[in-house]
Amino acid sequence: MKTKNLVSLAVAALVVVLLTVLCLTGVQLGKYIVIPAADGITRGNEFATSAYVVLNVNEPIAAEEGEEAEKTPASEELYAKAVEIMKTRASMLNLKGVYVMEQGDSRIRLELPTENVDDASNVLYTLTQPCHIYFTNPAGEVVLEGEDIVSSAMNADSTGTVYYVSMKVEDGALTEWANMTDDVNETTSVYVDGALLGSAPASQLLSTGLSFNNLNMASNFAMALQTGHIEASLEAAGSGTIPAAMTEANFDAGMFALAVLVAIAAIVMIIVFKGMGVVSALSVVLSAVAVVYIYGLIPYLTFAAASFFGFTAAIGVKVLCDLHLLGKVKGLLPEKDMTGAEAVRLAWHESGLYALEVSAVAIIVALVAQYFGSAAVSGFTTVFAIGSFVALVVTVLFTRPLVTCVVDKAGKLTD
Repeated sequence: MKTKNLVSLAVAALVVVLLTVLCLTGVQLGKYIVIPAADGITRGNEFATSAYVVLNVNEPIAAEEGEEAEKTPASEELYAKAVEIMKTRASMLNLKGVYVMEQGDSRIRLELPTENVDDASNVLYTLTQPCHIYFTNPAGEVVLEGEDIVSSAMNADSTGTVYYVSMKVEDGALTEWANMTDDVNETTSVYVDGALLGSAPASQLLSTGLSFNNLNMASNFAMALQTGHIEASLEAAGSGTIPAAMTEANFDAGMFALAVLVAIAAIVMIIVFKGMGVVSALSVVLSAVAVVYIYGLIPYLTFAAASFFGFTAAIGVKVLCDLHLLGKVKGLLPEKDMTGAEAVRLAWHESGLYALEVSAVAIIVALVAQYFGSAAVSGFTTVFAIGSFVALVVTVLFTRPLVTCVVDKAGKLTD
């Protein structure tokens, strides 16, 4: 093999090995410690005790005095809005492992791992409150609704003990508020779901905002302003806790099984394609390590039990891409008088499109299943989509260039 090609392959192998070691064992350099990427992966709810609540979603029909309101399932629009608001709130609170699941057309189930929060019941309460916000003047007249708020922001004073939630009001609503206000310094009261939250002069609400001495109250108010209120009537249909279905030992065993799978795929590629197989083996390992790093570095991604199957399918996508490319190159070299670079270039005309099609189909299938499937399905589809995209990127940027470095007319390592 030419020295340049040998160096390229050696450097690529070294990089893959170093990334794999960092992924599995981490490293300590003096006072700096890099933890294994796998340790940073957020486990799915199967690996932790979870709190849950089931809610009936009904139309917001007010009852006449002395009568009980008739309960009818909420419209599709109100139901979808309730689900979206709950998901947005969970995202804004940076909650890990929260499942907001649609059950039929009139029920919502929320699950939250108890190990990720101090008080799971309180968090679920926050996620599911209507949060109907309105502002009144001293005469008790409603001068502003929460829907009139365009945006909000939370800031602390210089001492860090008082928090202000400022807001930007929609122009039309601001004009109407001004018309109903005799003095900008008159007290405006803020209500949430009929309970008084606080009061302040109108001028302060429009400048520094409403003040709070409690950080959680301030952040929850800011969140409620941004997400809007749930118009549907929510009725608790059940709640409780679910014990962990799997242990940390199960998770470690699953990760070990995936490592064995990747190793087997790499060995098979080397046996079948010799020198080119070495490149494929490195690329398969790199794809697997990249997915682990993505899950380890992005806390919002959750690795559930079904994710192990999605990971396996994604490795299958990578192997298919390599099999097509290397098979084409191996078939071209003995038949035509061409250099290895020419063979790879010609093979890539078909294999590049094949890799794109396979990865695109895998990603589309994953996204469709993610949209229509349950929370359990999302564990499979998310890692499958990410892994398929990674497989395509690695094939284009890693596999193809290195295969060019290592093939000659016989499809073996160059002299």
